[in-house]
Amino acid sequence: MPRTHRSRGRKDEPGHGEIKSMRTAAAHRRKGVAAALVDHIVAEAHARGLTRLSLETGTHEFFAPARALYAGRGFVTCPPFVGYTDDPHSTFMTLAPVPARDPQGDVVELSERLPGA
Repeated sequence: MPRTHRSRGRKDEPGHGEIKSMRTAAAHRRKGVAAALVDHIVAEAHARGLTRLSLETGTHEFFAPARALYAGRGFVTCPPFVGYTDDPHSTFMTLAPVPARDPQGDVVELSERLPGA
């Protein structure tokens, strides 16, 4: 199971949350554990009113599955955010706005979330 994961609001940038650390144990990879956790973190970020959710991950091939997972969930690469500097070993990704998700992890369309949208 994942060793650590946490999402926290950034005190230095209101409305911006950060996924600090997430890693799935080798025995549990490719079972949807990480995807379920990311979906849960995104849903929680939305419920807490965050408008942006970011993370830092590695550039090495070892991190390619993580980058693909985040990209598949709508995260896009971005410049380093508050507290980080450009680093050739880091990839920075962000999701903005933070979408609402239904219990199955599917994004709820904006027109379904906001009356009159």
